Amino acid sequence: MLYTSKMKKKNLYLLLGLTCCLLLSEGARAQVDAQFSQYFDVLNYYNPAAAGKENVLKVSGIDRIQWAGVKNAPQSFFFSVDAPFKLFNRKQGVGVCFFNESVGLFTNRSFSLQYALKFKLFGGELSLGPQLGLFDQGFDASKIYIPSSEYHQSSEDGIPTSNGQGMTFDAAFGAFYSYKNYYVGLSTTHMMESTIQLDSKTTTYLPRAFYFSGGCNIPLKKSLIELQPSLMVKSDLITTQIDVTLRGWYNKRFSGGLTFRPGDAVVVLLGAKIKSIQVGYSYDVSISTMAGASNGSHELGMSYCFDLKNLNNSKNKHKSVRIL
Repeated sequence: MLYTSKMKKKNLYLLLGLTCCLLLSEGARAQVDAQFSQYFDVLNYYNPAAAGKENVLKVSGIDRIQWAGVKNAPQSFFFSVDAPFKLFNRKQGVGVCFFNESVGLFTNRSFSLQYALKFKLFGGELSLGPQLGLFDQGFDASKIYIPSSEYHQSSEDGIPTSNGQGMTFDAAFGAFYSYKNYYVGLSTTHMMESTIQLDSKTTTYLPRAFYFSGGCNIPLKKSLIELQPSLMVKSDLITTQIDVTLRGWYNKRFSGGLTFRPGDAVVVLLGAKIKSIQVGYSYDVSISTMAGASNGSHELGMSYCFDLKNLNNSKNKHKSVRIL
């Protein structure tokens, strides 16, 4: 049977609505961490130990519109400030993060503080650190759509009739290791799998998730080009998603590349850097069943770096890993 694009979108809206209702069932499990195609620029979103990984105070933000053209599709925003510092002759890192996302009829917000303690190890640097914060989740029941027909009932015990909102304590922990032009990270978020009470009848909870990241910076000899392959693996032990990326920088000013996310999307990456300002854009071309219903996903990121030359009390003593 053939379906027009309009019919596909209508069916998809209904599916999204049903999914939201299912997520509101008591004890429901819902993945709440956002997907960012430019993960390599916001590693501290996934791993708190990446806070202060560069010898700069970095202010960064990234905004993502997923599945453009699909009503109530995810829209995510992440903002952070992080920097290294020295205390008791020990290098450390600190970060402040804010996250906001709307997905379906849900809104997710979090505010977190990050800390990373750094050690010299095998000629490189190992960072270990926690993230502590608050996670707020809300649900807009006024937007629930129930078709008018003899097969649908407007009143069911499982269908919320009022808006719900709840807040809980949240924690994460990570390890991050860098050696020359290489890095690798391992972390877990929502460690306590906290429960959120949206109203007197409805609860959700934050499922624990695990992240593995890795990458390197490879300058090509006798060339102004640097290659930056990277990898991100995301899993909640039920589903696993892999991003494989190859980017190239020309003269440390312009970048381009591709990411392959098996079963989901091919991502086109573009970027530019002017002095301390870096801008990145990505466009996801869906290769999943969403290809016929959406116009792809857009993502815009920006960062500004303040040089911290006096961190080690000696000029140019420390050369930080430049993987942006």
